[in-house]
Amino acid sequence: MSELTSTNWSETAGSNNQPTPNGWPEGQPPSTINDCAREMMSALKRWWNRDHASANVTVGGTANAITLAYSQPPAALVQGEKFAFKASAKNTGPVTVQVGTLAATNLYKPSPTGPIPLTGGEISVGQTIETVYDGTQFVLMSGLAAPVIDVSYLGRLPTIANNTGTPATNIDILPGAALDSTGTVLMKLGSTITKVVNSSGIWTAGSGGNGLDTGARTNSTWYHVFAIRKDSDGSVDGLFSLSATAPTMPAGYTYFRWIGAIKVDASGILKLFKQVRSRFYFKDTQQDQLGVTVNVASSSLLAVSAPPGIQTEVLFRATINASTSAGIFFTSPDENDQTTGASGLEDLVVTSSGASTFAAGRFSVRTDTLGNIRARAVTSSVLLWTGIYGWDAPNLV
Repeated sequence: MSELTSTNWSETAGSNNQPTPNGWPEGQPPSTINDCAREMMSALKRWWNRDHASANVTVGGTANAITLAYSQPPAALVQGEKFAFKASAKNTGPVTVQVGTLAATNLYKPSPTGPIPLTGGEISVGQTIETVYDGTQFVLMSGLAAPVIDVSYLGRLPTIANNTGTPATNIDILPGAALDSTGTVLMKLGSTITKVVNSSGIWTAGSGGNGLDTGARTNSTWYHVFAIRKDSDGSVDGLFSLSATAPTMPAGYTYFRWIGAIKVDASGILKLFKQVRSRFYFKDTQQDQLGVTVNVASSSLLAVSAPPGIQTEVLFRATINASTSAGIFFTSPDENDQTTGASGLEDLVVTSSGASTFAAGRFSVRTDTLGNIRARAVTSSVLLWTGIYGWDAPNLV
């Protein structure tokens, strides 16, 4: 049976001289002409039925495992061949397509980085789907429906919290939806999962599994939290990493999204916190500076309780003490290291009549990627106390 994709069909007219009925050889008997014509009509009709979403293809299977049945199915898939059909169900995850009795083949969709698996919602009931076989898998050519997201997820990224039962070592990742770090794939977590900041063992999938990408829980250490997506079925899991941008991904996982950070204290216990959108509030104020001297002549970089590897807005209370009129101002390391001998730039000012005087206030300052802010005294050196009560991650919103 000849096909338009067969090698015995040629773009060069004179080469279409195969023996009948697969060609039109020179000097062929008149009785064979009708056989050649019928073979051409049959090949064209088979091509039309596959290329168009006609009633001549029977769509079956399931939403994520589609079958296409033809009265004359192809003997093999050929690179560049197109198949079209009218969808009978909405997909909920990755999809395969089986043509006739051939092996089921993955159906992918285009992306800036090349074809990727479907995640759910790309195919809807009654939609005309056109696909092309690229030599490895089918790729959607048209009919891409916008991913459908439950309205309860709109504007809500996955959030994190200390697990209520085991807050010292376990982190809950709450439901939400987000694009991955490349903006390519939608990741939706439908129910809360719990991950262990493990003291031994390797990362394991699923709720209750170990969460660290490598190594074991270490005292006095920040870990970044990621939502990660499984390639095969689009399910979402959690991962903890020392890296803020390049976690070591488990086998079978490609896409990830940073969703927060957690701190293990000097005793190996997770700091308790409360997340409100992009802000993370410590349950107990972190006292980072205790009577530190800040001078006029040179600024001081102050290490604060904020995750390294990213820049955040650290939220803190500050108190200064001086025995003479003095002040202090805080700047981000992103700003120039400003010097002044005059008032006007101070965040806090003390005015003394001879006795030691204190001043206090609340502040928000952008850190560098090492978790530092800058401080400089005005007029005279001061003693500084800071209490960090939280930090904000603007990149989350």
